[in-house]
Amino acid sequence: MLIGTTLSHPHLDFLKLDFKKSLVFLSKLELGIIRIGCYWSEIETKKDNFNFAKIQTILEYCSRKKQKVIVTVGMKAPRWPEFYLPSWINSSSQPDLFARCLNFIDKTVNKLKSYPCIYSWQVENEPLDPSGPDNKSIPLPFFLKEVNLVKTINPKIKVSANVWANECLKRKTIERLVPQVDAVGLDLYYKVPINSFFYLSFPFSEDKPANIIRNYEKDVWITELQAEPWEWQTIFYAGDNPRSISPSLMYRNFKKCLKANPSVVLFWGYEYWYWRMVKKKDSSYFKILSKIRQEIT
Repeated sequence: MLIGTTLSHPHLDFLKLDFKKSLVFLSKLELGIIRIGCYWSEIETKKDNFNFAKIQTILEYCSRKKQKVIVTVGMKAPRWPEFYLPSWINSSSQPDLFARCLNFIDKTVNKLKSYPCIYSWQVENEPLDPSGPDNKSIPLPFFLKEVNLVKTINPKIKVSANVWANECLKRKTIERLVPQVDAVGLDLYYKVPINSFFYLSFPFSEDKPANIIRNYEKDVWITELQAEPWEWQTIFYAGDNPRSISPSLMYRNFKKCLKANPSVVLFWGYEYWYWRMVKKKDSSYFKILSKIRQEIT
């Protein structure tokens, strides 16, 4: 089992954390795998003018450290607002939007495919799940075009996709995605706020979605395992004792997710753990991560 996390450099900026220091610290954890996002709005700020500097910095560093990396590409990427469209794009014109997105994927995969650290291309992020300010999703026919494009450019690397696991049985997202990819990631959140006082829990056993994936003989991954606060208001996210997560709940979430028997587990919340360590002198989440890694070796 590969244990890792997601690194969102825009979220590091939001939390006013030093990007390079956080990357170096992450490498010292010697995780089995990490996931990063290619944020379209950052890379192509002007039409046909691509800047891969930040992503290349990460991939060059990970290649030197022999760190396996999952790279997401597409309109959607990890963290809110989910869709990262350049300001110049005409999002109201679907044909134009789709054509420009395929061009972005083409340029991105061709530019980055030579980095030896790349373990998988994740196409979109929860593509079939409605999300973002406008509650939109990626149409399945277009998603298939994206997958085929990535496979054509870089056929030797695994292609993966992920689903919002809390709704995957009702939405049947796994059945629609799994035939097209090599691995399907489940995004598991055990305490989702519905207001300041009440939280929804994960609605079914973790082995149910995992078994659907295995029926297609594809890899089961956990691409997001809740390990940072998900609160109704930001003030609770930054508080000392958020209700939706704690180090002990992080450990409990990991034990629960093992019912899916995944080959990859990516904890969601590295930026938050690092923020707590830097700003609050609290390294308790990293201690739990170390405990988990010791248990699985």
